[in-house]
Amino acid sequence: MSTRTLRELEAAREDMQTFVRLGRTFSAIAISTLILGASGIPTAYITGNAAFVVITVVFWIATIVSTVCSIYIYSEKVSRTRQRLRSAQWAYEDAVMKEAGA
Repeated sequence: MSTRTLRELEAAREDMQTFVRLGRTFSAIAISTLILGASGIPTAYITGNAAFVVITVVFWIATIVSTVCSIYIYSEKVSRTRQRLRSAQWAYEDAVMKEAGA
């Protein structure tokens, strides 16, 4: 059996796990900053403090940036890695079948 195909398969699996974890991390950041930004609006209104308004705007910007990063990772990186993983699995299965038939 080809060790090259096995290495490619393992590398694709590791990349897939990494990108999924990274996407989940950015999603968690987006959700938490959304909650913090949303809670800052009533706080800024009640207190009338300009600092809360600035903090709320910063949280909304962080929410937008982390959401865009999460969407990019899931749409681009995970999709391409999934294709690479699929082709590596096929190559590995072909190598196993050739070895079993030989």
